[in-house]
Formats: sequence, structure tokens, C-alpha cells
Amino acid sequence: MLTPEDVTEVVERVARWGADAIKTTVESGPGELGERPRMTPEMITAAVEAARPFEIPVLCHISALPELEDCIARGASGAVHGVTSEEPLPADLERRMVEHGFALIPTAAMFDSWWRLSTGSSALEDPFLAETLSDRERHWLGSPETVERMAWNDRAPVLRLGEHIRKLSELGGLIVAGTDTGNPYRFAGYVLHEELEFYVRSGLSEREALATATVNAARLVGAVDAWGSIREGLAADLLVLAANPLDAIENTRTIVEVVSSGRRVDRRTLPVR
Repeated sequence: MLTPEDVTEVVERVARWGADAIKTTVESGPGELGERPRMTPEMITAAVEAARPFEIPVLCHISALPELEDCIARGASGAVHGVTSEEPLPADLERRMVEHGFALIPTAAMFDSWWRLSTGSSALEDPFLAETLSDRERHWLGSPETVERMAWNDRAPVLRLGEHIRKLSELGGLIVAGTDTGNPYRFAGYVLHEELEFYVRSGLSEREALATATVNAARLVGAVDAWGSIREGLAADLLVLAANPLDAIENTRTIVEVVSSGRRVDRRTLPVR
């Protein structure tokens, strides 16, 4: 079993490589992936202290409230994935997160998309996704076996997570958009649009939702002087849209042009099959 000393050694090694952040897997499940020992509070502290000289955030991969509480108490910078609890969260949770400067990367649309599968709805037939979805992916993800395995029948925890996100935002907490791309139904690029739309449905304004994927992300890793907003001297990585996303967050899908490092990208040349 790993010790706090082992955690210190790994964090220092990864930080010297130039990592922007350290993600620690605090949770012990889920069972279908094989149980593993949960990270102890002492190990979380070791990660935080080892990362401090490098001035990079330590983020905790969590799924349950006790794991989240340990990470807040031990000085971590934020949590990756929200708590999808069957019970109401503590009334003062969002206030304590703000007081500790504790960020949240909810990956909320991941849970919401799995719930939609239980209603017979998924992104597979969305024209916006169709041009980058292979026939093989469509067949596998649309199979009854995959749908049965991934569908989530209880939406209450998803709605509770949305309420948690709204409360944290209203108190000024730092929310950063994340997608957990790689999981089933987590399509690269596409799922970021789903994530922002979930935030707006949960009560954030369009401007607040856009900030989670831009300036908030830069704030989390101390890069506001390098990227995350549009101003002279910052990285020229841009999406040019045909409609204003401040009017409707779905307008982030109206992509006209992509600019990467100041160069226009010919999207027609990108491999999609």
C-alpha cells in the first residue's frame, strides 16, 4: 500500500516534469472497475504539501461526500467530479468550499447523459455530433447491451448536483468545466457543449457558464496571463461563432471557424472516421 512518503515522491516527480496540476484518486470505487484502497487524509495532506513549492493545484478525484470533506479539510485546491448523493448535501457545504478557495470541476453532463439513456434519449442522433461519430461507435454505443449497462435510472442525484453547482456559483465559488472524455457517451469536443448547457439549465447565466471553460480554467492553474480570455499577448486559440452564446448557450455549437495558436484550422482536413 502507498504511504504519504510515496505520495510526496510521486507529486514532486510529476511537478518537476512541468505539470499544471496534480490529480489524486481519492475514491475507492467504483466496484466494476475493481476496488482499491481509498486515499487517506494523511496522503492528501502529503500531496498538498509536496505541490506547494511548485505552486500548482492538487485536485481530488471523488464521488462521495466523505471524500470531498477530507479534501476540503486537508487543503486541496478542488474536486474533480461532483457528489451525486442520494441524500441532501450539508447546507453549509458551498460556503465552506468558497471560504477554502476550493474549486469544483463537476463533469455534471456525464451523469446527466447516462440518465437520459434511461429515457431512451442520447446524443447519438444529434446532427451536430454525427459528422465525427464513426459507424462502429454508433453501433456499439447504441446496442441494447451498452445502453442497459450505462443507463442511470434515478435522476434525483443529478438534479441535486445541479443545485449544488448553482449555489456554489451564487456564492462566488470557482467552477471549471470538465467532461471526463473517454467514458462511454463522452465524445471529445461535443461533451463540452453539453456541460455548459447543463450549467445554464441549473441556473448559471450564459456568461457564467462560458467563464467555466475559459477564464476560470486559467485561474485554476495560474495561467490568466497566458490564456483563458481574449486580449493582446494571450494565446490566440479561438472559436468563431455565427451566433452569440450570451443570448443562448446552445450557440456555442454554431462554429464558423477555429483558430489555434493564431492559425486558422481547416476543419475539413481533420480525420473524423
